[in-house]
Amino acid sequence: MAWVGPLAWADAPSVEVRMLVWGASLVPVGLAMGVIWPSFIALRRESDPVAIPWLWGVSIWAGVAATGLTLGMARVLGYDAATLLALTAYAVAWWVAPTPRG
Repeated sequence: MAWVGPLAWADAPSVEVRMLVWGASLVPVGLAMGVIWPSFIALRRESDPVAIPWLWGVSIWAGVAATGLTLGMARVLGYDAATLLALTAYAVAWWVAPTPRG
């Protein structure tokens, strides 16, 4: 998103076009982020139902903490490094997630 914002505001002819550019770039990312963790929790529901409240607690804590940490990392390390770190974190989470048994 660090790359889309300046492009949308710099060259767009109107506010409506700018909003469409932002929306078109944020909706897919938001949907992807909103699907990964609930899917992981659904996989865990079968093998360890007692852990579900704890997993939701971790999800909420991570969502709050990630906002400040991401902004801090982006300011200190740069937006490219923060984006690369986020993509790496998602890749590691995907790799260690349990697979469904059937």
